[in-house]
Amino acid sequence: MTTSFSILAIVLALASSALLVLHVALKSAPPTACAGNSTTEGIMNIQDIVNTVSNTADIDPMTTEKVVGTILSVLRHETEGTSVEQMFDKIPGSLDLAQKYDVMAAGPASNGGGGLLGSLTSALGGALGEKTGALVKGLSALEASGLTLDQIQKAGAELVEQAKAAAGPAAVNQALAQVPSLKSQLGL
Repeated sequence: MTTSFSILAIVLALASSALLVLHVALKSAPPTACAGNSTTEGIMNIQDIVNTVSNTADIDPMTTEKVVGTILSVLRHETEGTSVEQMFDKIPGSLDLAQKYDVMAAGPASNGGGGLLGSLTSALGGALGEKTGALVKGLSALEASGLTLDQIQKAGAELVEQAKAAAGPAAVNQALAQVPSLKSQLGL
C-alpha cells in the first residue's frame, strides 16, 4: 500500500509540474490569431475585416472588398488630421485598399462606371472640390456596385464596428465625425 501511495504521489507531482510548465509557457507565449484569422500578434488586418464584413453582410468577397475600399477611400479624401491616419496605421493593408479603390482616381473604375451617370458624377465631383467630390463619387461607386441600400448600410456598419475593434473607437469616431453625410448614407 505504501508503494501505491508513493507511485500516486510521484504521478501527482509530475502532473502538477507539467501543468505548471504548461501554464508558464502559455502565459509567456505571444498572442496568436484566432482560428480562421490571418493576423499575427493579435493585429487585425484589412483582409480580416473584409472577410468579416462579407460574412456578416452576406455579400461576396470581391464586392465586399470594393465596398470597403470605396468607403476607406472616401474617408481618406474627406478627413483631415491624425484620427484617420491612426486608423489607417492600425489596420495593415487599409491604405492600400483605399488607394486600389480610389474614388478620385481618373478612369471609370474609380467612379462606378462610364455613361451619363459616370460623366455627371465626375463633373459634379470636380466642380465641388476634392472633399465633396470624393463623397459624391464614393456614393456613386457604392450604388453602382449592384448592392441594395440595405446591403451597403449593413456592410458599412460592420466595417465601422471592425475598424473600431482594430483601430480603437476614438480614431474611427473622430474620422466619421468629419464626414456626417457618409455616416447618414451608411445608416450610422
